[in-house]
Amino acid sequence: MEVSLQLNTNSLPKAMQSAMSVKNSCKVKPNFYQLLSLSSEDNVGFHEIKKAYRSKALEFHPDVCPPSSRAESSRRFMEIREAYDTLSDPHSRRMYDYKMSLVDSLFYEDARGDLSNKVWETQLSGLQKRSLDKLDKKKKKNACA
Repeated sequence: MEVSLQLNTNSLPKAMQSAMSVKNSCKVKPNFYQLLSLSSEDNVGFHEIKKAYRSKALEFHPDVCPPSSRAESSRRFMEIREAYDTLSDPHSRRMYDYKMSLVDSLFYEDARGDLSNKVWETQLSGLQKRSLDKLDKKKKKNACA
């Protein structure tokens, strides 16, 4: 059973919203590991990639799908083929993994940086408020004396 959660981005700070949109726009192409039902965290070998490709290719090949879903299965088959071509070639796979890690690190760095800025701004505004309160008390005390 797969559960999908939707995040309401309207309640997020602007910088985090922009980071989310960058990450989502980078997902225009599906993750090649997910297309082949592989885990990108595991160090999958060539044989696992080939086995996953064959399984998905048999599932989505346009010749075995009903005519009503031929266009969709052709699109999926082409994506699966591109995923296999990329992940089965060691050089292409390294480049792909590097690009994916850049997207993830940029997203998390931006989101984390914005969150720490919010914490800092909250602490600073609290400090300023306390300073103004103390200053007001001193002024009132001096005015009464």
